[in-house]
Amino acid sequence: LSVTDWHINADEPSVLDYNMDFKSAGQIGSLYAPDWFRIADHDPVLVDLNLTPETNLKFVTGGGWFNSPAGAYTADPGFTGKSHFNINAQYQPGELTPQGHTSLTLQKTDFDFQSTAYQWLVVSADGATAQYKGVGEVNGVACEFMVWVVDGEPDQLRIKIWNESGILYDNAALQPINNGSLQIHTR
Repeated sequence: LSVTDWHINADEPSVLDYNMDFKSAGQIGSLYAPDWFRIADHDPVLVDLNLTPETNLKFVTGGGWFNSPAGAYTADPGFTGKSHFNINAQYQPGELTPQGHTSLTLQKTDFDFQSTAYQWLVVSADGATAQYKGVGEVNGVACEFMVWVVDGEPDQLRIKIWNESGILYDNAALQPINNGSLQIHTR
């Protein structure tokens, strides 16, 4: 990333301003030209951005289950029980959006979430936490989702799933997983 001024316009006398009310056709033709020296009455700022993604990126994988707390599954607020999950979120070299798959099923219910695409993935500098967002389906109905991951002792997970009707599932806070593992990898 770099930023610099492009000094192409000098201070000008008022006769050269952009007001053409009191200028003859000859003055307008000789004083104004459609080139970069007359694009503005100020010096532009040039910004150079590198939009090529890093190739040495961190990624998230995991699978297992956790006990879903009461109120997390809004279709059945009294539901508590095993919530089985699988996650894999990573950027491929040269790609601007992450790839992978996330699933969540609630034992003894018909709730079946499957991701269809990711929008972004962020991993903390120390590699201990990650968050990602995407879109998917719950039993064939389109929705959005967000996942928070802590790779630690214990591993912790939060999953929030919603659509235009409201929240479909949200365990509302990072909670320890009961069986399985969550890993934030570095390449």
